Amino acid sequence: MYILMLINFYQFLFNINLMVFLNGRKGQEMKEQDTISIIGTCICRDIFGLQNMDGGYKIERFIQDISPMVIGANRGFPYCSRELFETISENCGMTSFGKRNFILDFCGQALQYLGQVHSNYLLLDMGCCRFDCYKVSNNRLLTKMHNDQKVQLDYINQILNTYNEDRSIDSVSDNDILIKMMDKYLPYYFEKIKSMYSLERIILLETKVTEYSLTLQEGLSSNPYANLLKNWNIRINYANALAKKILVGCHFIKFPSGVLSDPNHKWGQSALHYRKEYYDYAFSCVNIIAKKYEKKVEEQLLAEELHKAEALNNTILFQGIGTTIKRLNESNNLNQRLIKYSDYFRELLMNPAKLENTIIFLKSNNYKTIGIYGLSQVGIYWIDFLEKNGFEIKFIVENGGTSLYQNRIMKLKRDITVYPKVDLIIVADFNQYKYLKELLPKYTNAHIIDVFELIN
Repeated sequence: MYILMLINFYQFLFNINLMVFLNGRKGQEMKEQDTISIIGTCICRDIFGLQNMDGGYKIERFIQDISPMVIGANRGFPYCSRELFETISENCGMTSFGKRNFILDFCGQALQYLGQVHSNYLLLDMGCCRFDCYKVSNNRLLTKMHNDQKVQLDYINQILNTYNEDRSIDSVSDNDILIKMMDKYLPYYFEKIKSMYSLERIILLETKVTEYSLTLQEGLSSNPYANLLKNWNIRINYANALAKKILVGCHFIKFPSGVLSDPNHKWGQSALHYRKEYYDYAFSCVNIIAKKYEKKVEEQLLAEELHKAEALNNTILFQGIGTTIKRLNESNNLNQRLIKYSDYFRELLMNPAKLENTIIFLKSNNYKTIGIYGLSQVGIYWIDFLEKNGFEIKFIVENGGTSLYQNRIMKLKRDITVYPKVDLIIVADFNQYKYLKELLPKYTNAHIIDVFELIN
């Protein structure tokens, strides 16, 4: 009995210790899940969103599409954000996320919303400095939302009408004016940020506008709206320089050279929607920062990640250039072929007697059975024309497709070396007709001419 009681007692102690251990592990795991708040562009959010389960981080706040200049000026309308949200809640045109950002901008409450939680890190970028601004007649500033301008104006007018306010709205889009506004208001913005987060808990993400997009299937292509992107580039680069100057001592994730945008990005094509390699690079940098290395060690590790990212970008770029050259060559060959087709048909149209002479030529040489080499547009034309004039087309030579052309004419592959017997083979391949005229006599006794000889 005593032994049994002793065993039960030790089992009880073991269970208690196990529970304490497991709870401790659970608490440790919860502690290891760093929390992030974001104020900036979707670039910051996609660093985590393109990873499985946000890469193990918890995103507590995400504020997007509000210009840091406007936040720094702090000239929002003094209305209750909850009431305004109810005013536009039934309206279409924006998602709930977009409406929330619009209301935060309109009421000047972006930082108030950000400050409702205090995450382990604040991640920010200066991409929203690319936007124009609205200046309302009562000297208030609003962000001009690039993707939702019309809907935004509808919401503004609806709210002003609801509150019986008659205000004029002017757009501020001149780069020089916006840069002066950055000089004036961004220092206030950064001071407010630093009052909420210490520098060792701020991560500044350098962002830039890309000029080219790339897929390895299609190659390189220029991003559209070049003039708009030029303005964006000026504004974002200036804001980046100010941020680096004022936020000295924060964590800094440098933008790698060679970054290209992705036309198949989950949010659509944009000069700020990068290929996934960029987000993987930035995510690796966040992981390094979250491990709280000494400053010099962190800088060295971030430099190594930057070097790896730029090497990978160069590799992808070279592959993309190869694909692009191939595509351009194919396009050029197609264009040259189309020009030849056009010239050829123009010759027939301007000289209809050549068709009559063709018939005379074929009949005088007693050519009754004919093969056509190359199913080009010119070849298709001659097949129809010759059949209508009583000649028999016995075969066509071309790769791909079915074994019969229009379910009636035998189609042979181009690597054939034994040809059916015919009186004449007409070469309709515009690119290789000279080569084929030398090659074909090795495999057939038929007379061989090309489509140019046919009409001359």
